[in-house]
Amino acid sequence: MARIPDLITGFNGVAPGGVASVAIPTGRRYHGVVLKYKGNANQATIEADILWIRLIVGGNLIREVIPAELFKELAANGIAFAAGRIPLFFSEPWRATVMEEEATSWDTVGQSTFEIQVGIAAAAVAPTLAGHGIFDYIRNDGLQGRPGTNVVKWIRHTVIAAGAGDIDVKTLPKGIVQRMTIFGPVSAPSAVQVKVGSRTIWDLDRTDTGSMLADYGITQQAGTMAVWYDFTQQIIGAQPIAAADDYNVKITAADAQNYSVLTQVRVDKFA
Repeated sequence: MARIPDLITGFNGVAPGGVASVAIPTGRRYHGVVLKYKGNANQATIEADILWIRLIVGGNLIREVIPAELFKELAANGIAFAAGRIPLFFSEPWRATVMEEEATSWDTVGQSTFEIQVGIAAAAVAPTLAGHGIFDYIRNDGLQGRPGTNVVKWIRHTVIAAGAGDIDVKTLPKGIVQRMTIFGPVSAPSAVQVKVGSRTIWDLDRTDTGSMLADYGITQQAGTMAVWYDFTQQIIGAQPIAAADDYNVKITAADAQNYSVLTQVRVDKFA
């Protein structure tokens, strides 16, 4: 079935220091949503004016992103910034196959609500918001060759580095973990080691990580460490981390700073 682009209108609360919101129709399978800020705002303006974006389905927070991190995630996957545009992909266009690309679309049939919220900085001047959704009416029910439900949540955590050295972090999200990106406001981590119990699932320094990712068309961004378990761009590359597992992420910091860690976890429902 052809994908349908449809305008999103009726944003409420678009004002400096406000929280803008809009409800969009459910009962569709969404492949993405694109927001437009001030028509053709440049990247610096968007990053300064938009504090965060939240996607809430059925009352459940599924994603919270900040534009500076979002744009780096997109650039790593080869999607360049375009004036005014804030793309939020559910079907991921960088996937290795078409089937994998649409496997993570959002089937909202049976969901009561789908709301987009945008935090706007108090210093923003004359903010405006518009957008469009991209959808079809196919179900993700696992029948007749169709994908089952694979909703990719984006979950943000802060990890404090008191100074240079190793930090063992055991509180990051578990589940079917596709990837995590560690953003350093001062400097990127110099290395990351990840263990599940005694089993090592990642152990590379930042330089070798960037070289490996480049082999698969991924460009590790400045100030980040991309611990992307699915670096082959196949969704089967995700790491299954059970709730009872001892999941330890060792981050080697070069400087004192607060890291922002963005984890992408695949789940089978909006919750």
